Amino acid sequence: MKILFVQPSRIKNNGTIEKWKRHFNRSMALPYLAALTPPGIDVEIVDDRVEEINYNGNYDLVGITSYTSQAPRAYQIADLFRQKGRKVVMGGIHATALPDEAILHADAIVLGEAENVWGNLLADFKSGNLKQFYKSDTFHSLIDLPRPRFDLLNVKEYTLPFTPVQASRGCPHNCDFCSVSKFYGKSYRFRPVENVVEEIKASGAKNFIFIDDNITAHKKYSRELFKALIPLKIRWIGQCTTNIGRDPELCKLAAQSGCYFMGIGVESVDQENLQTVEKSWNKVAEFPKLLKTIRKSGIGLVLNMIVGLDNDDEGVFEKTRKFLMNNRAFYLVLNTPIPYPGTKLAERIEEEGRIIYRDWSKYVQGNVIFTPKQMTPEALKNGYWKLLDDFFSYPSIMKRSFYQSCRNIPFYLKRNIDLHLAVKRRDY
Repeated sequence: MKILFVQPSRIKNNGTIEKWKRHFNRSMALPYLAALTPPGIDVEIVDDRVEEINYNGNYDLVGITSYTSQAPRAYQIADLFRQKGRKVVMGGIHATALPDEAILHADAIVLGEAENVWGNLLADFKSGNLKQFYKSDTFHSLIDLPRPRFDLLNVKEYTLPFTPVQASRGCPHNCDFCSVSKFYGKSYRFRPVENVVEEIKASGAKNFIFIDDNITAHKKYSRELFKALIPLKIRWIGQCTTNIGRDPELCKLAAQSGCYFMGIGVESVDQENLQTVEKSWNKVAEFPKLLKTIRKSGIGLVLNMIVGLDNDDEGVFEKTRKFLMNNRAFYLVLNTPIPYPGTKLAERIEEEGRIIYRDWSKYVQGNVIFTPKQMTPEALKNGYWKLLDDFFSYPSIMKRSFYQSCRNIPFYLKRNIDLHLAVKRRDY
């Protein structure tokens, strides 16, 4: 038996497929699914973003996972394989949110986590009794997870030199623009620290990215994990909330364990916006102090911001720029609000009749998917790109460099210059 796993690309506005010479980062989903597949089954992975798909391959089953912006391309790929008589199974966040849509292009859909159903699905396929939908009644334990099959990927096709690893899943916050809690649950689950350490050692790598939504969600667990990482002499990046800044010792421990920078969802410098998106536990007045504490420990601040929320007028761009410069951001991840299917934001915007586009390919950061309340769609899009132009200008890069940890400077300069060039090309 032979299985092909496909990571789809995205269909661009002109109808062509978005292709990269090298993509920013490799995904963990398909290498992990390959690891879940029983021995004796031949497994292949193709990344449509950087590789060509062999539609004439002798595959018995094709597995496809996608984000919302990739869904139309995923359906296109699935349809082509089914025309050639191949069975297709789809999963991921988008298929989980809209299974009735996805099943129109597939023979089976996996809703949510795959661990508890993947073996059953393969058994049903072999016996000719493949069901349309597979969904586990419970979330999977994170004890003794298999090691992702990164050996099935060509690492030379990715620019970020960090190997994905996961220590926890889930999030209790349920922000209205986010689908994590629906996919992974509203409580945190943690892998045994020894399992994480064993996986890191076995990889042979020295650079890692923790894909957890909040690597410091549980202070006791985080301390145990960080202490266990110190002897490994690795460097890593992750995501957390500003709350880590309330614990200077935890910040220092993270830095000692090899943390170079953290992605932090600040989202907005307007407290009313944070209230609207159900993230009011983030306090704008506390941001400067908390971020300074994190930065002083030697951890760079990759700040995630959203412009175009309901309380934003055209002054938001300059306010956000000043905030980023005042807090010496390592770099910026800038978003416009995207009403992803299954989120409370999507439900609210739909009820208010503000949707502009229903083409999933357009559901990417920087696009204006619905009409803002306080400005025109054109003003939002123009302001979005001007903010990026200003933030990633060479004077801004140099000014912010003086406040970064010395050990971070080489990667800081490379990442910011790469993003400067990407913004100029308008493919940020």
